This record gives sequence, structure tokens and C-alpha cells, in this order.
Amino acid sequence: MQKLHLAILAAIAAIVVIAGIVLLVPAGLPSGTRHDVPAPAPLPPLPKEPLPLSVRLNSTDLLLREPVGGFRGPLLWLTSPDTITMDYVFSSRDYGPGNVTLTVAEVESPLNATPVTPSPGITARMVPDRFTASPGTTTVSQLVVNISPAGYSHDPATRTFFVHADASGNANAIADDWVRVRMGDMPITYESYQTSGGFSEPEIKMHRGIPWNGTVTILTGERGTGEVRIWFRELDCKTMAMGSEDTPEPWNPGRPVISVAPDRFTGRSFGRYELPVTISAGPDVPPGTYCFGVYYDAPDVHTSYSVKVTVVP
Repeated sequence: MQKLHLAILAAIAAIVVIAGIVLLVPAGLPSGTRHDVPAPAPLPPLPKEPLPLSVRLNSTDLLLREPVGGFRGPLLWLTSPDTITMDYVFSSRDYGPGNVTLTVAEVESPLNATPVTPSPGITARMVPDRFTASPGTTTVSQLVVNISPAGYSHDPATRTFFVHADASGNANAIADDWVRVRMGDMPITYESYQTSGGFSEPEIKMHRGIPWNGTVTILTGERGTGEVRIWFRELDCKTMAMGSEDTPEPWNPGRPVISVAPDRFTGRSFGRYELPVTISAGPDVPPGTYCFGVYYDAPDVHTSYSVKVTVVP
């Protein structure tokens, strides 16, 4: 009986050990996963003192964590006097509950916060100009600009409006923004401050088995507040044809893989985002040059460019 009792205890112990091993084995990636996204590094504490907006617009850490606000929408060009509206979006993230107050002034150019004498015949206001934000919410206000016959210009002209957002209790909210209204009898298609970006190295050389770590920059441009998405596709190095597909494709084995984190986030106008990128080439990747398309989606904008990766033994 004692031997039987010991045998039962041994069997139970074996089951426990096996169960523990199973629990320690990580679950496999979902079928069709294109690449692994590395775990983000621990985020540093947020600054307590208010920083200049120019500094906040170049701080990826703040742009991804603080409440953000700005304009979204297409290029504006008026060929006659009119009243127009433009969406201003405030994403609270962890902020709130708190009151947000919006004020608007005409300025000389984007990224300039010094008011100028308002143009005759042009008025601008925010509707609503005050609201209460709660954590995890998005609030849409509108800039309403009325251009009377006295304010309209038949020759090409631009008026720039600066919206200041005062988020009560949060000195580092990144919610000030600029938007331009263009007018004239003959529309001009050229538009500056467009979404753009690039890798920290235009052509990348890496050793097989040693990951390459760098950054990819995304500049959201004017009226770029909203969801930003980045993804990659394999290209034929002979043709470098980018194609028009707007979704990632399955990653083929035997080629380098690229991962970026985050690859989807809420961005804001005039933001500059430096995102960490890792490229890895396993032992099954033959030495050679590989080409990839890099694609960005931002509100009302889709842009792309290519990058070359050379793998050496």
C-alpha cells in the first residue's frame, strides 16, 4: 500500500512538472503573422514644467502620450466669398475630466503664434470654443471662417489662422494648430507642409544574424490630425514598382523582416514622429540586396517611398 501511495504521489508530481513546462512555453504567433513587433521600451516620466510648442512638436514621447488636437480635412481654396468650416479634433488620451478652451487669431504663417491685424472682411471663430474632455474621448470642434466680398481677393492670397487650446491642468497638451485658407480666381494646386518621412539611413547594410536598429521619421504636415498608419511591402529591386495596394502583404520566408512600433497611432498636424525600427535577417536569408516599399497613411494623405537593405554574411 505504501508503494502504491508513493507511486500516486510521483505521478501527480510528474503531471505538475509537465503542466508547468507547458505554461512556460510561449504561445505561437497567429497564422499568417507578417513579423514580430518588438516590445516598446519603458517610457520616461513626463516633464512637469511646460515646454515650448516647438519642442513638443519634435518630442515623439510627448506626441504619443499627451492629449493632442489639430485640424483635419482637405486643401481649402475659395474662388468666391463664402463661409467655410474646418474640423478641429481633440483627443484626450489620459487627460480629464478637464475643460478645454479654444481661441483663434490670424497670424502671418504656420508655426507662428504672433497675432497680426485681422484682415478686413474676414472673421473666424471656434464652435464650440469650450468643452469638457474625459479620458479616452475625441471631441470635434469647428473653425468657422466668413469671408465677405470685402475680404475676398481675386488675386491668389493666403490667410493663416492659429488656434490655441488651453487644456486646464495640463501644461504640455499638444493641441495648438494652424490652418490656411487660400483664395483667388485661379486655384493653385501646390501645397507645402505635406506628409513625408524617411529612414535614418537611406541605404541600409547589415550582417546576417545581427539586427539593424534605427528610426523611421513621419512628418504629418498640415491638417494631419487623426490616425496614422505605417506598413511595408516587398519590392522588385529591378523595377522598384511601388504599386497601389493599401494593406500589408504576407512576409515571404528567406527575406529580411521589418518591424516598427507603434505602426498605428493618433497623430497631429505638424507632428514629427521618430519611431524605432528593427530589421532582421535570419540564417535562411541569402546575402544580397532587398528592396521594400514604405507606406504612410494619414488623414487625407497617402504617401510612400522605397528603401534598400543589403545583407552580407
